[in-house]
Amino acid sequence: MTQEIKKRTHARYSPSTLSALQKCPRYRFDETESMKEAGAEGEFLHACCETGSTAGLDEKQRIDVESCRGYVESIRAGISGIRWELAEGKLTLAGLTHGHADLCILDVERKTLHVVDYKFGRTQSDPGEQLRAYGAAATEMLISPEGLGFGTADCQTIIQMPDLKTVITHVVAPRLDDGPVMDTYDAQELLVRVRKDIEALYARIDDPWTPENPEYPELCARCARAGRCPSVNKAVARMAPALGITIPTIFDLSLPVTPEERAIRQSIRGLMDKWCEKCGQENSEFAIAGGNIPGFRLQIRSNGFKVPRESTKTALDILNDRLQLPLDVVAGSLTLSVSELSKQLAQVTPETESVWKGKLMEALEGVGTNSSSTFLVKEAKGKAKKELN
Repeated sequence: MTQEIKKRTHARYSPSTLSALQKCPRYRFDETESMKEAGAEGEFLHACCETGSTAGLDEKQRIDVESCRGYVESIRAGISGIRWELAEGKLTLAGLTHGHADLCILDVERKTLHVVDYKFGRTQSDPGEQLRAYGAAATEMLISPEGLGFGTADCQTIIQMPDLKTVITHVVAPRLDDGPVMDTYDAQELLVRVRKDIEALYARIDDPWTPENPEYPELCARCARAGRCPSVNKAVARMAPALGITIPTIFDLSLPVTPEERAIRQSIRGLMDKWCEKCGQENSEFAIAGGNIPGFRLQIRSNGFKVPRESTKTALDILNDRLQLPLDVVAGSLTLSVSELSKQLAQVTPETESVWKGKLMEALEGVGTNSSSTFLVKEAKGKAKKELN
């Protein structure tokens, strides 16, 4: 079966954003501080899954990582013949999307490709679009004359498999009750289907008349366009009636409140936090440009003099040359980011960022700390209703 590849000038969105864009074509991701913290933890756990090192992890994190690695071992055990593996490999669906899959395992004898994705979130998500995109991209690369490179970043073997039969996607989410989710696709049909779906999605995004979709307030709560989206107010107004609760007219937190009312408050909070944040940014820009907001005045407050991370080495050289400050004294004011150091090392060595993270965490065990934060997350609808009943 042949597949005509339609070229674009560049890929526009990563596989991880496709599911959200299918729900609302106007969605634009905006990372919050809590998301950054969760993302940092996720990066650590992904690195541990790749390297096998559990240094720096607490007991629950260690169990999560071992669960993921155990599941991957079960996939390997089911392959009796030759297999090729690629961890954190870049997969490209020509002209449409590209991203890094956590793990690809090719069963040569069965002409089957396994695409594995680790998810360490505590809320239910739908990674189907993402995994299908990875599977389609890997298929396209395997059936192309260029092939797909398996192995490590500095030592790869190019594999071609024009007759690839099957793609199996695996979502391994140890923190969710559902456990691993596996879906099986005909490889050639998957490639045709995903290309068609993404082309249709891009057509909707490019159409200026495509409206926002306020049916997913959890997306609005982390959307960069929330401050100027005309559907935000509608979404807030519709959330409360959907649960049979009206939005309070008196915002007094000392008044009695039911668990159900707490749920709606939490739902509205996520959406309105983003909207209010955008309002504040837009108002500040308006005032800085000379605009007048009755009852408010522009005030500038210093956040302290700091040296940007990218200028740290230059700053250290200056302090040493001009002031002859001892390195141990200067180091006492610095915070070392393992994630950032891993990125820097990956740029100047053959090792990947994930490999460096594992090495650094193991080397710094007992010295570094793994911080955590506590916050509420939205559960899957079925589980939430069961607990309420």
